[in-house]
Amino acid sequence: MSDKTPQTPQEIFDFVATHLFTQGTAAVNKSGACRYRGPDGTKCAVGALIPDDEYSVKMEGKSSLEVGRQGVSYHSPTLARLNEKDPGISYLLRRLQTVHDSIERWASTEAMREDLARVAELNHLDDSILKTLSFKDR
Repeated sequence: MSDKTPQTPQEIFDFVATHLFTQGTAAVNKSGACRYRGPDGTKCAVGALIPDDEYSVKMEGKSSLEVGRQGVSYHSPTLARLNEKDPGISYLLRRLQTVHDSIERWASTEAMREDLARVAELNHLDDSILKTLSFKDR
């Protein structure tokens, strides 16, 4: 696991929120399906946590729990370690992924902030980073 990989639920939330706002668009294929890795180097909420050397196209269409499961050809050791550290992380990842996959959330900074604030609330996390983040509204 890289020294830069977030380790705690709060670090994961802050990292993914920053990633989503910095990227400013969803990672989707040509037909609009969400991807761990999309065009132009885009990454989904969970995909941002998967190091490039662990990524496989075989991960696409699989849940973060499946990708973090050992013994499969598309296994991400990083996701596995995060899930092992704290069982609540798998729920956090699913909620963050749901926000990413909700295309209407990408229409405005405020909509994205509201959804991410709800994720923070459900996971008992501090959402103050959201006040510092924005992207160009569509």
